[in-house]
Amino acid sequence: MWPDWNPTLFQIAASSSLRIVVVAGVVAMLLAALRVRSGGVRHAAWTAVLAAMLLMPILPRVVPAIAIPLGLPQAGDAVPWESAPDGVAPTASGRDSERFAAQAVAGTNAAQARAVPPASARTLSATSDASDWRLRAVAIWPLAALGIYLTGVLFFFSRLVVGWVLLRRIVRSSHPVCAESTTTNAAISDSPGVVVPLTAGVFRPHILLPSTWRTWPDEKLHTVLAHEVAHVRRRDPLIALAACVNRAVFWFNPLGWWLERTLAKSAEDACDDAALRTVATPRRYAELLLDMAESVRSRRGRVAWQGVGVDGTGLLGQRIDRILRGEFFREVSMTRKFIVGFGCAAAIILVVACRQQPPAPRPLQPDPQVAERIAKYIAATEFDETAKRLTAQQAAALEASLQKNPEDAETRRKLQIFYQYSGQKTVGWDKTVAARRGHILWLIEHHPGDDAILSWGTIYPAYDPAGYAQARELWLAQTAKKDAPPDVLSNAARFFETTDRPLAEQLLLRLEATDPGGPTLRMKGNVYRVAWSWRLGELYATALLGITEWGPGAPKTSPEVARSAFAMEARTKLATTRDTGILRGAARRLEGAHRPNLSDDAAVQAGLDPQATAVSYLERVLQLEPGNEVVRRDLEALRASQRSFAFFDRVHNAPPDKWPAIVYALPDAERIQRLGWLVDGAYGHAEFQEVVKHDPAAAKAGRD
Repeated sequence: MWPDWNPTLFQIAASSSLRIVVVAGVVAMLLAALRVRSGGVRHAAWTAVLAAMLLMPILPRVVPAIAIPLGLPQAGDAVPWESAPDGVAPTASGRDSERFAAQAVAGTNAAQARAVPPASARTLSATSDASDWRLRAVAIWPLAALGIYLTGVLFFFSRLVVGWVLLRRIVRSSHPVCAESTTTNAAISDSPGVVVPLTAGVFRPHILLPSTWRTWPDEKLHTVLAHEVAHVRRRDPLIALAACVNRAVFWFNPLGWWLERTLAKSAEDACDDAALRTVATPRRYAELLLDMAESVRSRRGRVAWQGVGVDGTGLLGQRIDRILRGEFFREVSMTRKFIVGFGCAAAIILVVACRQQPPAPRPLQPDPQVAERIAKYIAATEFDETAKRLTAQQAAALEASLQKNPEDAETRRKLQIFYQYSGQKTVGWDKTVAARRGHILWLIEHHPGDDAILSWGTIYPAYDPAGYAQARELWLAQTAKKDAPPDVLSNAARFFETTDRPLAEQLLLRLEATDPGGPTLRMKGNVYRVAWSWRLGELYATALLGITEWGPGAPKTSPEVARSAFAMEARTKLATTRDTGILRGAARRLEGAHRPNLSDDAAVQAGLDPQATAVSYLERVLQLEPGNEVVRRDLEALRASQRSFAFFDRVHNAPPDKWPAIVYALPDAERIQRLGWLVDGAYGHAEFQEVVKHDPAAAKAGRD
């Protein structure tokens, strides 16, 4: 969800901050346990912590890792399967819309997904918009955090640079003086821009004295110079600058601020220890510090930001208390110094080296619901394959068993699959037709509203006129009942969809009247049932296309049916209706029809372009429902399909050497899309010439 660099950046910042806090805590406990009061030793210890903090982002990549098995989840860990949401996308593909239980596991195709009704589509669209908003918010906030962080870094570095520039101006405007009381090679100058002595400069230290230094007593001057020389020898200005840089980089971490202040204080303590050796009593040095503090107070600041001096960091009271308590001359033994140094180094190395060891990837654990659905799908597939491999004797045994127990739905289903796929080859055409007829008639008589009846399909009069006549009588008897359930009327309408369209139309209109807006239960099992108006549009479209029967592959069509009176009436009704369900059902059936440019297509012979007609229906739906985004997307997809058909028609009717010219004549967006197809085709033809025809010259020409 985040850009790729964001997790790394924030993880580095968080990890570095956490690690250095642990290091600082260990060092603080070590100094407290050893009762180290020496300013120099404490300053050295905290300088090591400062160096570790500045280098912490890169130290983990240098120091060998020590794996710590914490058992916390890591990115990339195996996780259990997530169960796919129950339910399937709705479809309006005719009889196939009520026979796709296997698709509950395998998924649905794009054409089915486009048949979501408008209300559901709007709900899904709103959910998608909300999800997109959340994703955008999740993606934006790291960028905002990064902006805030960089703003802070820029501010503190700007402050650092401004202070440095001001101090450089003071140094350049100062006047060199000679002081015999120091042995250092640092330049000594006086400047009216400073109130108290201070040391400036990182690589070329410079001791600045206030203009009043000539009136000081010798003891005061020697003490001040001893303090400042100690700063120079210890390289305190360099460490102070590093602390300021560290604070600017880690300004969000309180440790950076604390560390800068602690280093400044410990540096002053160390230099106080050096300066105290030049005065007679600690009280005299404390008075000197008070005198410096009064000068700062009267002049409201000591001016320089990037220098270190006698007045220190404002913690003057603590320094005076320390001096008066006599902690300044307490020497630290070499043993304790070694322990402190070793402890600081060990703390840094161990904290940097300790890395969380990701737990061993857990093996994938199947989701029980997904596993159950997959098991059902596999069982259904095996069931179908077993039914297809039945022998004539096994089929006869099943028929006998069904005579004894006619309600055995599993046996009847197995026989249905057998007769549909293997019966003609195994037991012959006549026996297959007769057996199939018996099962359909029994279902119409005993279970006319059962979905299982749809899997048997229609009895077509061209193949079984006697069976069709019997089935028709049974359906008429079932639908003649005033209290006929909607499922019975629906199955009857499906049965007569291609054999008696006026009757099917009457049944659908009756359903609309008795169950308006139905089916009342749109989801039945794993099947989405389209609205009655949609079904009515599909019925009209079957007449326009001249469909006479549904086969295992493409439906069979007849120009006479496409020119029939019912088809002409259907055209008129579709041209005048304002029912968007009828228009969308007809458009969906038409857009899935055969290519409209084929000369033997029944609809083309009847003067109908199926896809162009579907486009006109969807355009009218948008006029009636301007906000229907599902229909808008369907219309865009259908127009793109029309352009594809038109392109391939031109290519099909042109020699290959004319194909590039056809592609380059297309609009920019479509040209880019088709160029890929053209290149793939050219390379495929070249490989064919080289591998199959063994013609390297033709292959090279094709690649060129």
